[in-house]
Amino acid sequence: MAGRKVRPDVDRGKVEEILKWLEEYNDGNEIFVNSFGSKLRKALDATDWQELNHELTARLARWCHPQRPSPRNDEVQKEAEILSMLLFGEVIERDE
Repeated sequence: MAGRKVRPDVDRGKVEEILKWLEEYNDGNEIFVNSFGSKLRKALDATDWQELNHELTARLARWCHPQRPSPRNDEVQKEAEILSMLLFGEVIERDE
């Protein structure tokens, strides 16, 4: 499946701040959150910030709309929504 195009005017500085926050969340002791930040960074760099692959777009959508409330999910959801707005101009919807 094709990836989703990133806004040409994306604020890379703000995105980088969120990626760093994800990578360092809970002092690096949240593997799902920390690896998500790292994978996003690698994927964006691989396409020169032109698009985000389908797998990570779907994962971002799941973080934007978590199915189970928890302090971690609530915190990450807020950042994921901001990230989605920065990258795509909208909070992307979850497919499932």
